[in-house]
Amino acid sequence: MQRHTQQRAAILQVLAVGQKHPTAQQIQQAAKRMMPRLSLGTVYRLLADMEQEGLIVSLSMPKSPTRYDANPGAHHHILCVRCG
Repeated sequence: MQRHTQQRAAILQVLAVGQKHPTAQQIQQAAKRMMPRLSLGTVYRLLADMEQEGLIVSLSMPKSPTRYDANPGAHHHILCVRCG
């Protein structure tokens, strides 16, 4: 289990209250309002840790960056095959 850092708390807060299924870059931009020095590398590392712990899930989409979901419970994601 990872330490509960301020960076981790900021990322979880962004995921909990922000747009649905943001990219790591979108998460970093939103979290930087709370922590201006938060790097994208730190965001990726913490997202990977949180996914491994089962707190979040990553969504791989064709022709799109990976997106993240704060709801790790079983539910569906739909992607339009025509427009993406």
